Amino acid sequence: MKLSKSPLAAVVTAAFSFAFGSVAEGQSSYVIGGPDNSISNASWGWDGGLLAGLREALADPDNFGPDGAVKTKIQATSLSEITPKNLSELDAFVSSYWSDFQVQNEEAILNFFLSGGDLILLQDGPHHDRIGSLLGLGVVESDGSPSHGIAPLFHGPFGTASDVQQAGATGCLGLENMLLLFGQVAAINESGQVTAAYWQRGEYSPSAGSLLIINDVDMVSTLADYHTMNDNARFALNGFGLLAARERIHVIGGASDSIVDGSWSWVGSQLQPFRQALLNPENFGKDGVVPQRVVIEEVDDLEFTWLCQLDTFVVPYWADSEMSDWMGGQLAAYLAYGGNLLLANDSPSYDKLGDMLGVSTIANSDGSPSNGTAPLFEGPFGSAINVEQSGTKGRLDAGSIQAVGGHPAAMNASGEVTAAYWGRHEHGGFSGSMIITADVNMIAGPQTTFDFANDNGVFALNAMAFLMQDRPYRVAGPDADLAPGSGLWNWEAGTLAELRGAMENQDFFGPAGTVRQRITTRKVTEVNRLYLSSYNAFVSPYWAGVDSTAEQVEAVVQFFLNGGDLLLLQDSSIHDEIGAALGIPTIGDSDGTPFNGAAPLFDGPFGTATDVLQAGATGQLSATDVTDHNGTIAGLSATGEVIAAYWRDGQYAPNAGTMLIVTDLNAITTSADFLTMDDNAVFTLNLVSAMADLECNGSVEYYGMGCPGTEGLTPTIRFKGCSSRGNPFSIDVAHGLGGALGFYLLGYSGRMSAFHKDCEILVQTPWILLPTSLDGPFGAAGAGSDSFAGSLPVGLGLAGIPFNIQGLFVDPGASRSVSTTEALEFVIGE
Repeated sequence: MKLSKSPLAAVVTAAFSFAFGSVAEGQSSYVIGGPDNSISNASWGWDGGLLAGLREALADPDNFGPDGAVKTKIQATSLSEITPKNLSELDAFVSSYWSDFQVQNEEAILNFFLSGGDLILLQDGPHHDRIGSLLGLGVVESDGSPSHGIAPLFHGPFGTASDVQQAGATGCLGLENMLLLFGQVAAINESGQVTAAYWQRGEYSPSAGSLLIINDVDMVSTLADYHTMNDNARFALNGFGLLAARERIHVIGGASDSIVDGSWSWVGSQLQPFRQALLNPENFGKDGVVPQRVVIEEVDDLEFTWLCQLDTFVVPYWADSEMSDWMGGQLAAYLAYGGNLLLANDSPSYDKLGDMLGVSTIANSDGSPSNGTAPLFEGPFGSAINVEQSGTKGRLDAGSIQAVGGHPAAMNASGEVTAAYWGRHEHGGFSGSMIITADVNMIAGPQTTFDFANDNGVFALNAMAFLMQDRPYRVAGPDADLAPGSGLWNWEAGTLAELRGAMENQDFFGPAGTVRQRITTRKVTEVNRLYLSSYNAFVSPYWAGVDSTAEQVEAVVQFFLNGGDLLLLQDSSIHDEIGAALGIPTIGDSDGTPFNGAAPLFDGPFGTATDVLQAGATGQLSATDVTDHNGTIAGLSATGEVIAAYWRDGQYAPNAGTMLIVTDLNAITTSADFLTMDDNAVFTLNLVSAMADLECNGSVEYYGMGCPGTEGLTPTIRFKGCSSRGNPFSIDVAHGLGGALGFYLLGYSGRMSAFHKDCEILVQTPWILLPTSLDGPFGAAGAGSDSFAGSLPVGLGLAGIPFNIQGLFVDPGASRSVSTTEALEFVIGE
């Protein structure tokens, strides 16, 4: 960081004393980089001739740009060296027909993806799939038959594609392995082989970026005609557009009227109001109540591989006589491998799939109104009461629901259960989420409207929101094989069973719990960067420093620094290696007296705790160590010893996760009674809630378009870190002209235009002008960079004030000899 060179850091820090801002993710350009011809397969390199048509199409502003089919500009850049620094300047890395033996710095590429960068793999076969293989997604040969599919690659902003061709060396993914890694089928060939797949941000692992795999580079290069926009071209641009738009989508399908009675089919008249409500961007969309856009698909083929292209399948009023055993089996397999189901059963004659899943509609209900709590009666769309049934109407058996992992969700005036829900993995194994209503009219029919004044409509939309959003917070810890010397203190041992039970108790943490975030816990047999990436949080109970290795400690540290959450229970200086590696060791024994503090650990959703007890071996932290690393002291003993501390997302370092340290394991285990909810139990549950919810509450937004400079490269500006008060941050500029002189505009508001026809000054006056010069070889296109770091001020009066910044640089190769960045606005959070 160039604090000594650039005056920007000092002036910005001073400016923060009277104005500042934060950010919500978004950006105006999307930078894709890949290996050039010098380190890849000659003409198949990212800058090679065989990919020239694709790159030209990506650069076409009619395709990607403010007035294009996708409103995001794409910049393609080629890398002659794969380094963490080069990768950090990209939004996405593309590996195009890169032979396994040529792959460079694979660890840096994996870290880039697992830390939030997007990854595009064009891996034809077993000899060109090194990166995919490391992710558990290696390729086998396909038969090369044409591929078909639905949204988002076959239906998208560039039109509808069919019969997408493969040629030459052709590959496919193993379906079962891909689904177990939470992937989504994007294309299947005529033999049922998976030829393309995708993972949206956070799906492969909680901190990972998006992933797109296309198993034949020819599908987007030699077979794609971007002038006539043939099927392969539309398929390719829809795929790249999915990543560049950074818009989360959810594909919902159901049986066509050729399978289900016409008016009650997924596209029939009875379900039309429900479908329209799902497609309403004010309900589901980037700026909607639920920030995911819904895509509707009609399904004619219920074969399992086709179903796996959907996120959610809707089964409305499907007569037992119309659903064959084969159809039911395919849908049951779809649920088992992660697909979501919404079943509107109606009566014992319309419940075949529910019957196969162990949840029959046992009889007709009395039809009285139903009530309940979250997630169906309380949710993002509001509160519902007295949800009506009509026509034929059924009821469910509470015992059967609970026997297969579910939760009764609605009960009528007679105590009959009329709806139930299952969270992800609760129906067993890798199952998706599921909701069953015992009457289709609870989500459709004449008594259900979607004007938010109708209880049935609110109930139906809350139900769909649950299916779209149910993602448990996954917590891992070392098993007995990893921590054998710890006896009863590893993550699977009996001493910690009550803590794990409390985390998974849905009265505490669940859709209808005190905290509306479901938690799952897993004991792990390996501790390495890739393995840990599947989890949101890692708990170190009396482990690090006794049973851990240096490599395992480093893996946990990197997991945290790249966004994973940590709970460190480091009783003494021989159990604190992770904390010590982060500069926060246990400095000695505490005196064991009770400790106290304030919110969020001592005062939170589970109540107020006082005089939390310590027992056994007890340690303490250095207050200076905590504050020097931007932490917050959370618990002090009667003699002023630091027993607990926490760090919010991005507070320890830009991009780091949440961390909590407690220097007495007994305080949240043997001393906590979760039945009587004593002070230790209240403290513990507040701590777990904080671990899952200590997020950065500032916001960051990128807006406008930068003006390109030499060789058409546009400088970029990025905010890294947490934009809440007191947190470290950095602002980095890249892709400018090496050695260029320039300055930054700082102001309170943005979105002002008029520099000239191609460029805009985006920050409104009054400005503060801050001179700077870019690093990098003088005159080298794209090599110029600048960076400054600091900590946001802690003044309470600064929260909510916007702060805008844009860079302008002298560049003889630019229009009017000036290149500019887009602008960013950030607002300090509490």
